[in-house]
Amino acid sequence: MADPHSLKSTGARVVSAGTAVPFPAGESKELIVRADPDNTGVCVIGGSDVVAASGTTRFGYPLRKNEGVTIRADRLNHITVFVDSTVNDDKVIGFYVPIG
Repeated sequence: MADPHSLKSTGARVVSAGTAVPFPAGESKELIVRADPDNTGVCVIGGSDVVAASGTTRFGYPLRKNEGVTIRADRLNHITVFVDSTVNDDKVIGFYVPIG
């Protein structure tokens, strides 16, 4: 049986730029998110209203390739993090430790 406190990997790929997709966080207090090193555009994380388009319409926290951010909350499974991208097929990767 797997250790419930072991590190869990997660990720999300934006198949179609301009369409926000959920980033699974699991039941944890901290989520480390990083833009994939092979990305060619800008990924933006935020709520369901996140927008990656450049300029004044961008809404959320932008991540260029290899940039990252840590998200903390009492229970991340009570919120949903979304990601959008300026180009098709860019992705964000991450990990978390589940709370038991």
